[in-house]
Amino acid sequence: MRLHLDGTEVKCDAECASLEDAFVRLEAAAGERHRVIQEFRLDGETVRPEDRATVGNRPAAEYDRVDAKSLPAAKAAENILAGVSSSIADARDALGRTAEKLRSGDLAGGLRLVNSVMEGVNVLLQGTANAAVLTGRPFDTKAVTDPIVSSMHALQDAAGANDAFAALDAVEGELLPAVEAFASAVDAMRQSGA
Repeated sequence: MRLHLDGTEVKCDAECASLEDAFVRLEAAAGERHRVIQEFRLDGETVRPEDRATVGNRPAAEYDRVDAKSLPAAKAAENILAGVSSSIADARDALGRTAEKLRSGDLAGGLRLVNSVMEGVNVLLQGTANAAVLTGRPFDTKAVTDPIVSSMHALQDAAGANDAFAALDAVEGELLPAVEAFASAVDAMRQSGA
């Protein structure tokens, strides 16, 4: 099997028994160059990230070539942070819609929407933490996540009491400000890399 990173051959010793071994070797080579893998191609076919675990178990000897396309770590981090910034704006809009539902007394609808938003916010937090690792830029995960977690507890309490107005207070008084603080932390990270 031949391994290539951005067109340059990467040595794969006897440790590359599976495709996952090859992927890990290419990631290590990219890391040595301060780059991150953007895409893997297996004999010319793109390996989707969600298929990596399944494909990775296959013996490497069944394939001729694994190509990896990479980009500088700083560029990857900036792409992540730009996406996070955009998605935080969407989350704020969705929280505004949540507040409208709660204000109208629709506790169930408001909770469904806020739960969906929070699943996305969790992904954004992980992406931001990854960008911080890639760049070495500061990101105080605990300072950002603690207020979000606290507001979610207040929402759970309101839901348990079947109180749409207490839920509204938690969204407007705690969760929205916590998400705004997250947005500010991301903006600060982006500016520190400019």
